[in-house]
Amino acid sequence: MSGAGVSRPHEDAIRDALALRLDLVEKGLRCLATEYRIQSGVGAGGRIDILARDSTGCYVIIELKRTDSAARTALHELHKYVELFRRERGLGDADLRVVVVAVEWHELHLAFSQAAREWDADLRGYRLVLEGDGVTPVAVEQIKPLSETTVRSLTPVQLLVQSRTGDLDAVWRWMVENLRVFGAHSFVGFDVAHPVYDNGIYLVLGRMNSVLTGRTNRVVGGGGIFDGEFPYDEAVVGASDAPPGYEIEYEALVRLCSSPVPFVLESGHPHALSQLVSDPDWSVGAPRRAGVYEDELLFPKEDLVLESTAGGLSDVKFTGVACADHAARWTRCLERIDFALSANPTWAPIVAAWCQELADRSPRTNLIARVYNPCDFPATVAFGWPGRINDFMPMLRCVAAAPGQPRRSLYGGLMAYDRGMDPPSAFELSFGTVEKWVIARNAGLAWQLDEHFLRLLGLRYAVFEVIGRETSRRFLDMDDGALVRRQSAAVNGRPGSGTFGEWLDRHQRTLSLLATRIRYDLGIPEPD
Repeated sequence: MSGAGVSRPHEDAIRDALALRLDLVEKGLRCLATEYRIQSGVGAGGRIDILARDSTGCYVIIELKRTDSAARTALHELHKYVELFRRERGLGDADLRVVVVAVEWHELHLAFSQAAREWDADLRGYRLVLEGDGVTPVAVEQIKPLSETTVRSLTPVQLLVQSRTGDLDAVWRWMVENLRVFGAHSFVGFDVAHPVYDNGIYLVLGRMNSVLTGRTNRVVGGGGIFDGEFPYDEAVVGASDAPPGYEIEYEALVRLCSSPVPFVLESGHPHALSQLVSDPDWSVGAPRRAGVYEDELLFPKEDLVLESTAGGLSDVKFTGVACADHAARWTRCLERIDFALSANPTWAPIVAAWCQELADRSPRTNLIARVYNPCDFPATVAFGWPGRINDFMPMLRCVAAAPGQPRRSLYGGLMAYDRGMDPPSAFELSFGTVEKWVIARNAGLAWQLDEHFLRLLGLRYAVFEVIGRETSRRFLDMDDGALVRRQSAAVNGRPGSGTFGEWLDRHQRTLSLLATRIRYDLGIPEPD
């Protein structure tokens, strides 16, 4: 034990006095030694303030700190002592506990709380109260670790608020004042502008704690798009529409929209913001910030835009980077890739198995991943045909690099395995009408019907790999749960029927018919 401005004899006196009164810390504790020394064969040894044994026979390392300056080293020393007992005495977590006793906890409490959550060893903390002589222990108070805080991240709970007057400062004040009442403190708002439509703020809520505050209003039913000028008790959004896992944040959004405001409100989602960012007619300005996001150094605009759109919140798009030797980030990246591929039963298991191979091959593998997985080929035709078809095509790109190994690239797209039927007929058999297709999209079920639609068209999702500078590609598939590589992309033993480009050329006329039909029914103008 050490402390700035405190004499060594004074420190020793406190230690020796506590060793005689360990029952203050815990009934049944028995002092075995003070200043217990343990040597190390690989580095610095240690000197333990008090070594005790509890009523169960477990050894207890007690580290005593009197001042804040001394407390800064407490957890470092305890880490060392636990490792020394494991290496030099063969004692593990079942036979060893650690206790930190300190007079001052201002410097120590945060670090202690993190260690108590993360350590495998049993760690406990106590505040020591001394007599007026500054030496004699009078009492101890057990210190509880601080409650674990929510890891802050942006959420798919999003809202576009447009102002007919153009006063976006008023919009932001309304957001901040109300959301803070409901317990939402961290969020961002992107100023958005359009030459025709009203300017607005696109709100993205951050993660909240598990308890909402503030008043609750009656909320029933609700749709996806709504106008903010409504009677106080009129339905706005339905709480049942909450994205899974984000019920608290969604309820805060419901409350935000449950009072009359002179703004136009439209529900948002990550893909909607992504479309605004990529649309040349919309401009997305610097973000307005609240809570943790006020730190512009840690949260630059480009990071906030990515996290709000394709950074892991969307089940359609993902862009991310990770290294296999950073376990937490690697795992999160794979989970986010899997989420973006959740509606694609062909790509998802292949990519998961391929990434596992990468990690097994080298823990220093760096992965860059980009996914666009709409699982909605009618939308690809309606919005992309003919000139922008590549902008709306499903796409998978993963590039992996590891020291001393050739680069591996994974590509995913559509391939033709059969001539298939004409697109209008396949659409009618799969969806029935344009209206039924729209209903399926709004219900989140279009991807299930899309798989049938592609099968009728003679199309399937395919994945192939290129290694290093090879010019040939190997097609990847799953066989009885294992990743397999083939030189040709055969489906049920049948070879492919040309490239996807050749399939498009073969169906040009009928694709135009389907695109025109969908656009007409939806009121979408034909492209120039």
